[in-house]
Amino acid sequence: MKTFLVRKSFLIASAIAIFVSSAVAQEKAAKPNPRITVDLNYGVPLTFFSINSGLVAQYTVGARYSITQDLNAGLRFNAFGFGARTGNAAGALSATPYLPSDVISYNTKFRSLNLVFQYNLNRLLGMQASSKYIPFVSVGGGYTFLGKYGAYYIDGKGVGNPNYQTSPMWRSFQLGGGVRYYLNSFVDLTAGTEFNYNESYWLDATNGDKKLDNYLNTYVGVNLKIGASRSHNLLDWKEKDEPEEIQEKVGYSRFTGEAHLGLPIMFTTIGYSPSLGGGLNGKYSFSRAFALQGSFGWYKYRGSNGSPLTTPVIGLVDNDNIKKYDTWTTLIGMRGVLNLNQLGEKPNTRRTWNHYVSAGAAVMNLNTDYELGDGSSIENSKYRWKTQTYMVGYQAKKYITSEYDFMTGIDIHYNSSYWLDAAPKNEKLDNSVYLYAGVSYKIGAKYGKEHLDWTYSGYNWSEDKKVVPLEQVPVIDKPVVVEEPKEVPAPKQEVPATPAVKEPEPAPAPAPEPAPAPAPKAVEPSPAPAPAPKAVEPAPKPVKPVTPKPSPAPKAEPTPVEPSGTYQPSESITPPPMKYNVIVGCYSLNKESVARAAKAKLETKGFTPSLYLDGSYSRMLRLAIISTDNKQEAMDLLRRARKEVDANSWIHLYNKQ
Repeated sequence: MKTFLVRKSFLIASAIAIFVSSAVAQEKAAKPNPRITVDLNYGVPLTFFSINSGLVAQYTVGARYSITQDLNAGLRFNAFGFGARTGNAAGALSATPYLPSDVISYNTKFRSLNLVFQYNLNRLLGMQASSKYIPFVSVGGGYTFLGKYGAYYIDGKGVGNPNYQTSPMWRSFQLGGGVRYYLNSFVDLTAGTEFNYNESYWLDATNGDKKLDNYLNTYVGVNLKIGASRSHNLLDWKEKDEPEEIQEKVGYSRFTGEAHLGLPIMFTTIGYSPSLGGGLNGKYSFSRAFALQGSFGWYKYRGSNGSPLTTPVIGLVDNDNIKKYDTWTTLIGMRGVLNLNQLGEKPNTRRTWNHYVSAGAAVMNLNTDYELGDGSSIENSKYRWKTQTYMVGYQAKKYITSEYDFMTGIDIHYNSSYWLDAAPKNEKLDNSVYLYAGVSYKIGAKYGKEHLDWTYSGYNWSEDKKVVPLEQVPVIDKPVVVEEPKEVPAPKQEVPATPAVKEPEPAPAPAPEPAPAPAPKAVEPSPAPAPAPKAVEPAPKPVKPVTPKPSPAPKAEPTPVEPSGTYQPSESITPPPMKYNVIVGCYSLNKESVARAAKAKLETKGFTPSLYLDGSYSRMLRLAIISTDNKQEAMDLLRRARKEVDANSWIHLYNKQ
């Protein structure tokens, strides 16, 4: 029957996998938004057992398929365990074995395979499409099977098995809820809680009380959206799709190799002496914010007891029996890493510091030499790959070159072992801290090709609360088209024509002609003015405007000296195609080579710049990083341009004729 259940569970899992893969194949061409998500979760269960467990962890890896924008289904594989010490005194077992009063300690480990459905509540609750949160509810079920099992009872005997097994197996059901947070197009963060109902009495190693061992798992994790991009988000987030034309260029390096040396410090009442640790890490950055890191490390712990040792060794070694100890450990682990600079409100500039936090787990191999107070010594006591350790840490990196970073940090190790200080009877876990420094090598990075961790082109500057609102959108520089037409119109040529009309004023200059004063005396009446116009008749006076007119003529010269007559733009230099143009540079027509060099430099930074010429009257080549009819889009990119390119970048409004 048990074998049948195992086969049945795997058949169900295989059928679901086939369904998901076929659905993906059918939908790939029809709908552009990807649908597959890989989930990695870390949980801390709260138990409702007869003998409640101490602090333990539950690890989950799974894959989900978004059937619709609101409903998704997936398979999850869970690894978890429970353990506790009761403090019960030695004695005889109860008539019904394995009651809570019979147990001195237990350590059980389990595995489970579940099918889980999640329903997104954001649209049901009327949340805005711009929200980065998706609350959800979940329901699921599957099978849980016993892994490694061990327990000690009050009669002095231990029961258990050292190897994983699939018997017994029982059904389990889950009901819960949580929330997902949109970090970027590739990664989401998740937090939630889930009640687990198990049809079993074995989780706490007591089966005599017939109380089902249920627990509440509270977890956090990351969701990796396979195949997603800024223009094609996961189906759940499709409202966040962005236009293709503003996508940044790819080509950043993603792998990092790290080497470090440091000081491991253990917390033990025996005593600790400074020692040495070191290791190698390999990291892959899925996005600017999230990476997975594999670790391989060596740590040495040593110490001695300065107090007089009088307690004889009886059974397991206690703190009072240890004179000195020397333990080598080897660690292999995996952790998730978050780049805090990419999550902050305003990232730092390049060639400065990046800050990271990390969390993960590992297994440790121990090799201990120790000397007892009675003069005896034990050498090469091995504890092979049986110690689990949970790690949280902080790391800071200083940009040195495009290939190398300096790094330093601290890791806190929660070790599920009493053997590091060679005193297992102490019942106090041997936790430790590791302080280190080292160097990281950004594999594939070089000048002109940055590592993904150090790029900020994906930052959403429109949400930068520290930037002063740019409501004065038409930030027009002096060489703007709007003012040039004022010089071009011919009316300005007519203005100098008016002074020619005023030239009668110099008429008084020929006052010498009135010299024939006798004539006016004789003919004082109106006839006298008649000869005056005759005196004005001398047409030679219009010659005067000829000499002064050359001076205004140069003012009108800008029109005949338009660049259209001397400069022929290439096919790649056209008028702006749209209204709002983010300008990062202006160049005179005879500096086209300089403008093209600046354009090429921007392209290496991930921009898609263009050179524009407004028309035949324009005397400036404008270097723009975007041309759009969307005012907000232009505003967002302007903020970015002022941070990354030129603080004097501005928006040019181009009105098509």
